[in-house]
Amino acid sequence: MITIFQEAGCYRFGGDEFIILSFDKSETDFQNKLQKLSKLWTAECSASIGSVWLEHAKDIEKNLSVADEKMYVNKNHYYKNRF
Repeated sequence: MITIFQEAGCYRFGGDEFIILSFDKSETDFQNKLQKLSKLWTAECSASIGSVWLEHAKDIEKNLSVADEKMYVNKNHYYKNRF
């Protein structure tokens, strides 16, 4: 994560959950980094990603909640299509 989001803050949020607070200049830059991150996963090492792009973040708890919900959608999609 830190090799792709070099100027971001990366924090452990739970046992296996992390938060990246990135201050990219554009949504395109942010999305490009997310794509690079998702390409790192393999069958042996995978992760679900939930993300939120905001021009101006005003309610960090709400934004984290939205990203968390998206992560669980991504996780459920992975397990649904895995078998």
